[in-house]
Amino acid sequence: MSNRNIAVPLATATASVIWLGTAVALFAIGSIDVGALLVLIGMWALGCLGLAILRYARRAARADGLHDEIADLAGRVSADASRLESVLQQLEIAGQRQDGRIYDAVADVHASVKRFQDVQLPALRRHITNAGINDSEQVMAWTELREVLGVTQPMPPLRGWAASPDILRIVVNRLLRDRPALVVECGSGTSSVWLGLAVRKVGGRLVSLEHDAEFAARSRELVASYGLDDTVEVRHAPLVEYRRTPQSEPQPWYDLRMTDDLREVGLLFVDGPPAATAPDARYPALPAFLDAGSQDLVVILDDADRPDERSTVERWLEEFDGFSARRPPAEKGAVVLERVRGSDPA
Repeated sequence: MSNRNIAVPLATATASVIWLGTAVALFAIGSIDVGALLVLIGMWALGCLGLAILRYARRAARADGLHDEIADLAGRVSADASRLESVLQQLEIAGQRQDGRIYDAVADVHASVKRFQDVQLPALRRHITNAGINDSEQVMAWTELREVLGVTQPMPPLRGWAASPDILRIVVNRLLRDRPALVVECGSGTSSVWLGLAVRKVGGRLVSLEHDAEFAARSRELVASYGLDDTVEVRHAPLVEYRRTPQSEPQPWYDLRMTDDLREVGLLFVDGPPAATAPDARYPALPAFLDAGSQDLVVILDDADRPDERSTVERWLEEFDGFSARRPPAEKGAVVLERVRGSDPA
């Protein structure tokens, strides 16, 4: 991470602390009343939101600039292709085609330029366009999450290794609709904070399973820093050998001794373990929690566009009756698995 990438958030955080500290100090010494304090806090919250939107707006502006550069490049490539085609025609007229060497060399260059013009440039343009659209969608999802959860304080970042705002919007909306008493998250981190706020809002409880002891400790600290340790429990559940049946091939999964006490799980958010753990690394999620799930158990799978997750969903639907799956749009792919109405829980 560059010094600039570190310095900007650090400066922003420092300014936020100074702003809030000053407001509270003025209130404490009686220089301002409660109304003025609330106004200052509201201005601070709007400032945080504005900075986030500005950050994404700059990224969108860079994407627009790339579009202009690609359009200019496409024009120059088209001109070069036309010139090469003209050279080929002249070589034919001059009889160089009989020799073959010069003609073939120019023809190869012309073919490469045409391939770049017809295939690679359009693909690059589509990629940048899709990236810009996706960034805008993530900003929208992030803003909606803050609004629906009533968030005013700075929140931990999303995307990358962490869950993206759009998948968390799917989970949070389902939580607020169904109001499950117990939610289990496979994996932990920044998502535990966002989901913890939603679970607290419905009066429920969140248990996040983390296979890495050090990361589990860091997740607990993060959760505690947001005052959510009374709602969110991060459990260190190391990966051990798991078999669905005695005849099944073993694969790593969270130690089930750490989940023995969990009953009537209403929603299971599967964002772990990492894909590198094993083929179909997240397959055990459904069989491991099926008996502990409520009658209305809902399973939401992140990273569902990856081949292993696609295979996992296919296996779930083949092996477990009474479930249906839908794929709401999400940056990394999402699947919502739920019981078909009227089906008998296994």
